[in-house]
Amino acid sequence: MSRSFTDLLRIIAIVFVVLIHTTSAEEHTFAIHHQFFSIDFFGVVLNQMGRFSVPLFIFLSGYGLAQSSLSRNRTFLSFADLADFVSKRFSKIALPYFFLTFIFLFFRGNSYTLADGTFTGFLIQNFGIYAKALLRGNADFHFYFFVIILELYVLFPFLYIVSRKKAGTVLLALLFINQFLWTYPSTEILMQWGIHKPVFPSTFFIF
Repeated sequence: MSRSFTDLLRIIAIVFVVLIHTTSAEEHTFAIHHQFFSIDFFGVVLNQMGRFSVPLFIFLSGYGLAQSSLSRNRTFLSFADLADFVSKRFSKIALPYFFLTFIFLFFRGNSYTLADGTFTGFLIQNFGIYAKALLRGNADFHFYFFVIILELYVLFPFLYIVSRKKAGTVLLALLFINQFLWTYPSTEILMQWGIHKPVFPSTFFIF
């Protein structure tokens, strides 16, 4: 894919992310009243149509990382490769995530507990609250995306190595089939046969 095409896909995804957020009120109202042929139902349709946008962002990120790794002849089989990847990617995502989680918990109210009056005491007393929020991504609802991206950064070197092997194609195909089986509408079909998927939070890999 060319850079212009991937940029176009990003623009489309951005538009639909905005649509998701601007139609959340209509989705909530429709869930209560179930009035079809209404502005609320139209909002639900737009909301659901836009659900591809976040997976598309993740796909484009993985595609960009793979292209960058190929152009630099990365193998991820050496410590230097892994260290360079981690330092560049995690500094752009992990550091802002750590800082924003602390700030959001601080201003959310009743998240941290008061300490003995010193900043050091405050940090020690509230370390558990902060660490739990980091692992769960629940300092703010939208922080789940930070957690998912960080998890995928951890998995990317492994997926990159596997995808370049002959057996990698089979493994990735199995992963795709697994993803298809455990997402809507396949889950609804399986439920008709009495098969229920296990329920995992979006941060299951860590949480």
